[in-house]
Amino acid sequence: KNIVDMRNKKPKSAALALLEAKFWIGYGWEARGSGFASELSDDATKKFQERLEKAEKILTQSKSYASTFPYWYVLMIDVQGAQGNGPAEKFKTFYEGASRYKTYYPIYNNMIHYMTPKWGGSWGEVDRVVEWSVKNSNSINDTGMYARLYCEVFDHGLTPDDDFFRDPLVKWPAMKKSFEERLLMYPEIGTLNKYASMACLAKDKETYFSL
Repeated sequence: KNIVDMRNKKPKSAALALLEAKFWIGYGWEARGSGFASELSDDATKKFQERLEKAEKILTQSKSYASTFPYWYVLMIDVQGAQGNGPAEKFKTFYEGASRYKTYYPIYNNMIHYMTPKWGGSWGEVDRVVEWSVKNSNSINDTGMYARLYCEVFDHGLTPDDDFFRDPLVKWPAMKKSFEERLLMYPEIGTLNKYASMACLAKDKETYFSL
């Protein structure tokens, strides 16, 4: 109620529109819980969908002014992904947002999350996002995008049955090159440690001991 009252006073506030949409998304997940879709009651499913629809309506109506914040695209991908919308709709939102805000990584990370098989996507769709993102970021010299996004897949997109260098379409030579270029630009210990852990996983003994 307080958010609605504030929005009535400032109907063109991008921050308030995003805040209200974020509220409805969180409120929807509260109703749904963390179980599998097949385990949900009819009441939980209904509340989840109704609240996501409210968030989607707010985002759609506020797009002309709220999408001046890149977080608008993160939230819209959240809504479309949680609703189980087809890949075409999510790709449209992603391409638009990532083209406008090339260095706003939450847009890329969220899209990757909802493209994984455990969210109804496929490894082919994940690789499609990664390859496009690498090309999209070339103009800003973000040479580490390939490694960045596949590390996101490794950290958040796998199930216990997935083998990272067997199931996803990640290519170790491309990931290795991406890490090498990123280390030249950003020689940070966190990047070095992640590179070493990936080299170990890829059974690249020479690179692992070098790192």
